[in-house]
Amino acid sequence: MIVDWQALCEHPEVQRLVDLAIEEDVGPGDVTTRAIFAAPQPARARVLARAGTVVCGVPLARALFTRFDAAAALSDVTPEGAAVRSGDTLFVLAADVRAVLTAERTVLNFLSRLCGVSAAARAAVSALPPGAKARIYDTRKTTPGWRRLEKAAARTGGAHNHRFGLHDAVLIKDNHVAKAGGVGEAVRRVRARVGSTMMVEVEIDRLDQMEEAIAAGADVVLCDNFDD
Repeated sequence: MIVDWQALCEHPEVQRLVDLAIEEDVGPGDVTTRAIFAAPQPARARVLARAGTVVCGVPLARALFTRFDAAAALSDVTPEGAAVRSGDTLFVLAADVRAVLTAERTVLNFLSRLCGVSAAARAAVSALPPGAKARIYDTRKTTPGWRRLEKAAARTGGAHNHRFGLHDAVLIKDNHVAKAGGVGEAVRRVRARVGSTMMVEVEIDRLDQMEEAIAAGADVVLCDNFDD
């Protein structure tokens, strides 16, 4: 699935995360690299996969390297979403050696996480039988601060995005149902409040709740922890 990486890299939430990562690792400066390299010096670095994975996050790596060297350039770039094996090249970087050495760990941390999420999503999608109409969706169980990036990684791996937060979609969960007095009552209260402006999804844990949920106006029923 296509991810607009330019828009994602420019998103304020992603910018804040990158700022935090740089502040955390680089702080006021890379004392080792500064001591050894007082002047600019061209360098090339090849980034390889250490294991089989799904490529995700190279545009973010490019954006991060250019924070340290505006002239940093990537070549031999493997496309986002491509499956690679151990030893395959993700990209080749040409930049000032100081930028390469200072940004290296931060870039690899982002790439490792995003490629891992993308590979996990691809594995789940690939487990579907041929011709299946089912779709794999992600959740809100993301690393704090990483939601937009991890959801982009899930999409890169072939999964679909569920809601991004509590603000953009209705999902009535078991605790809502318990306090409202039942599935139907919870759905009716929500439907009365949001009307047709939002899709209403409700979680059930027993099959006999299905008809009650639909009759009350639920658009989607999530079967939670069903064995079959």
